[in-house]
Amino acid sequence: MSHPSFLQFASLVAVPHLAHAIVARPWNLAPHTGPQADLALPRRKDACQALRLDWTRLTCPRQVHGVKVARVDANNAGAGRDGRQTALLDCDGVMTDLPGVPLLAFGADCCLLVIVDPVVHAVGLIHTGWRGVAAAGATVLADQMQQAYGARPDRMLAAIAPAAQPCCYEISDDLAQQLAASPEVGPDMLTRPADKWHLDMHAALTRQLTRYGLPPGQIERSSACTICDDRFFSYRREGAATGRNAVLIGWTQ
Repeated sequence: MSHPSFLQFASLVAVPHLAHAIVARPWNLAPHTGPQADLALPRRKDACQALRLDWTRLTCPRQVHGVKVARVDANNAGAGRDGRQTALLDCDGVMTDLPGVPLLAFGADCCLLVIVDPVVHAVGLIHTGWRGVAAAGATVLADQMQQAYGARPDRMLAAIAPAAQPCCYEISDDLAQQLAASPEVGPDMLTRPADKWHLDMHAALTRQLTRYGLPPGQIERSSACTICDDRFFSYRREGAATGRNAVLIGWTQ
């Protein structure tokens, strides 16, 4: 698949029957905010068609900075296709083993984490900012996929999309103290290169995944920083009215 706004995870490209894209500037797929929000729905449809996924079953969570994961089945597939008003309520993650059901989640500096078990045909996607990282979002998604589909950590492939990186992701002293005391983050995920603390969300999520049992070689971490790389939308750089980066993923059959 080739498109000027689409990136892909190198580790997932070769997974049979799995289609995915990281969608960034200039394509904003969020109809509720950002530039060209009026084009978000037709662009969602175009993106699904480019990936050979069923646009009518596109499913999105209504993200709330938590770690609840919704199981997508025949009863709720298509929730959120047309926007936040119909999205799956109060969850930040979605997972499915159904073919042809695209999953879509958004971030504008927060992490978007994908987990795939090719053997049981399971895929999960979760949005995790610092709150989700502190609440063990990676572990929650992996565990929910294991319980629902029999996914196994030794078979799981995980990938973390571009997000705020420790080069730019400044946090307050109070938050740094809170995260340093968290067993899911810890002081080694924090640095202080100047007068502000910086957080490494990618590293924290990676450690959660390895503790759960994923081999380190099966975890892909993007090195791109949404704050300093203008290929991406960034809440920190551009404010609340910016667009949203997205991950779109699903089984084609």
